[in-house]
Amino acid sequence: MKLFVATLFCLLVLILSVTTWRTSDVQFALARLETDAREILDHPDNLGLFSGLTVERKQFDLVLSGTADREIRDRAIRLLNFGQGKRIPGLRGGVVVDAVTVGNPEPPVLKVESQDLLLSFEGRIPEGAFRGQLEAVAREFPVNPIMGMLKTSRDVGGADWFGAMPAFVRKFLTGAEGATLILTDESLILDRTVPDDAAREELLKAAQATVPATILVDGMKLRIAPGLHLVREGDGWIISGAVPDEQTVTFVRQMVEQADPASVGKNVLEKLAIRPGMPPAIWLRRFPTFFQQFAAGVRSGAEITVTGNEVILDGDVNDNAVAARLRTTADATFGPPMIITSRMINANNPLRRLAFDFGKTSSSEVIVVGNVPTAQVSEQLTAGLKQAFPSRRINELELKVDPLSQTEDWVASLPRFLLEFSRRAGGNGFLKLDVRKASLSGSVPNEITKDALGLYLKWALGSTFTVENLLTVDSKAKPPAPYDVSRVTFAEAKALIDPKQLPVLTGVAARLQQPGERVVLIKAFASKSGSEPANLAISAKRADAVRAELAKNGVADDRVLVQPTGKNGAGGSPQGAERRVELIILEE
Repeated sequence: MKLFVATLFCLLVLILSVTTWRTSDVQFALARLETDAREILDHPDNLGLFSGLTVERKQFDLVLSGTADREIRDRAIRLLNFGQGKRIPGLRGGVVVDAVTVGNPEPPVLKVESQDLLLSFEGRIPEGAFRGQLEAVAREFPVNPIMGMLKTSRDVGGADWFGAMPAFVRKFLTGAEGATLILTDESLILDRTVPDDAAREELLKAAQATVPATILVDGMKLRIAPGLHLVREGDGWIISGAVPDEQTVTFVRQMVEQADPASVGKNVLEKLAIRPGMPPAIWLRRFPTFFQQFAAGVRSGAEITVTGNEVILDGDVNDNAVAARLRTTADATFGPPMIITSRMINANNPLRRLAFDFGKTSSSEVIVVGNVPTAQVSEQLTAGLKQAFPSRRINELELKVDPLSQTEDWVASLPRFLLEFSRRAGGNGFLKLDVRKASLSGSVPNEITKDALGLYLKWALGSTFTVENLLTVDSKAKPPAPYDVSRVTFAEAKALIDPKQLPVLTGVAARLQQPGERVVLIKAFASKSGSEPANLAISAKRADAVRAELAKNGVADDRVLVQPTGKNGAGGSPQGAERRVELIILEE
């Protein structure tokens, strides 16, 4: 027994001696490694680059810690990587860098998209429980979640507020048939339909409470879901939207069949969703009488959409008087606060088919082709052309008077555009009006002229025309008459006007209210950084802020044209001028 105890004692002493020797050996190796690492970080060639970082021994590790920019940290890791190749017995690795805090962490980026039966998450979010929380949210919906494009990183900041994002994502997706959420360092863009204005405001307030004030919440794509949407297709109607119960579905079906008996058995109601708890539409009981008149008056392309705040009428009529009567009836049927938008036109109206060939040189004639309703309208157009092109011959041999043509409001504004086109672009090009579309072509010397003329034409023709701006920029083209351009600059990622810049807008408003008719083009820009959707959103917000300030100074909304450009318009702007709004006075 004594022999056994003595033997055991000797073994313990031997093990303890070896362990002490091994520990001493590892600590010695760590000390040498620590000395080498500090010499690298403090080397004069690095000029204090790593002053925010320290190296110290912690048990069997050598730890790099401190705070540094990502680039500095990564450079330190590369330089200290020599330790990884040293196979020191007992040493678990080279230099451990997990303790380094990134001084300028990347902002989180998140895109959530719900379409059909797929729900996808992608982007870059902080480390922690956030990914698991988003996965838990995804499992609450009857879809197949795709999470492979969602990455976590300790280099991503925002952990102090991003924790509220999963709950907001749940709220955003609930009740949405299709939805997209995009979070960047500058904006949170929300894209989906909502049942009414109250739901829209609720989502916006929840979003603003979730993200920091420096991130712009963009709700421009929060669209009010159609309470009812009817489109004539062949002999029947496609009916979509949402109603509270099956009884309302029956009511809508009977309404359509009574208004259009030929559609019985040919109507499609499968897209009309039932959403229990949805508030009843107070306008629905008054709707059948109006719909009967609409179905009878609109010959082709008949389409009507009723949302929580707007009624949109679209289609072709045989007579503009029919469109006017339906518009008046809609006003009486729905009343405020519903907005009535009419896109009904007489597609057979020959007045909508005009062509102006402005020739190739300053000595060319201007050729006008098309039909007008009266000799008075013909004289009006000719007089406008003579004022715009005093040195040219106006060839109106192919401009015919057709009693079937109907005078429309835009005829009075067209000569003003022709004058602007002559003064700003030299008047060389082609303008074609064809039913719902206007095409403008020719060469101009710069982008300002191209944008201004395209928007001016849209303003002159009104909402029933789509303008196709085919003008090309040619630096050799004759310089236009100079524009009166004022500028307002904005702080980073902001859409608030600096009070110091208000005098600029006061001056522009005063110019617009002087004798004569003038229009201002508000062209808004964003910085080159950030995503294109985010920059487009913030440039639109800046344009709206400028428009609102002009309105406070008495500028009517119909005198203002707005063009957000996002980062595409930043170009080679001078430092500090990227985040700007340009106000261009048209028609001096």
